[in-house]
Amino acid sequence: MARLQLDFPENQFYFTTQLTVRITDINSANHLANDSMISMISEARARFLYQFGIEEVSEKGVGIIVTDLATTYLREAFARDALIFEVGLMDLNKYGGDIIFRISKASNGELVALAKSGFVFFHFATGKVRPMPEDFRLRFPGVNSVEPEDTLTINSAFSEHKKTRPMAGFFLLGRSVTSLQPALRLQLLRDGSSRGLHR
Repeated sequence: MARLQLDFPENQFYFTTQLTVRITDINSANHLANDSMISMISEARARFLYQFGIEEVSEKGVGIIVTDLATTYLREAFARDALIFEVGLMDLNKYGGDIIFRISKASNGELVALAKSGFVFFHFATGKVRPMPEDFRLRFPGVNSVEPEDTLTINSAFSEHKKTRPMAGFFLLGRSVTSLQPALRLQLLRDGSSRGLHR
């Protein structure tokens, strides 16, 4: 399997927050566990959205769900380490985009991890993806946009999937709901073809 490479534009980070590795975040190898890092990324994402006044669910019932998460680990972090989470945006499209993360040690600036989290706007009552609200885009005028043919929809797949496992495999503004079972992996529908969601 080829190694994942993440490369982010320097000018696309808009928010910084600090989180401390807890003793309960440590695994049997005595360093920060993978699942704990994902939880910290989710917390940083939630703080970022809150800072910019983005509601969990708007009055119209539209919120954000995470469609995938990619993470690369560059070095270990240990209990009591203070980590700096730089958070930004890139590749906005009609329905969502990518939230990006650069995680480093506060003590010496060493890079610990990079992560990218795809998201779409979603109407929870109808179970359908919705176009990105214009006021969201206006908050981040410097973020690049991708071509219309790169936009994704998940309406049909989500509607079918939630009959069996409601909300499985999705994150709502950084809070994990459940993990998606391999046999029930949702498909992102793109120009008539499909691709799998990350578990």
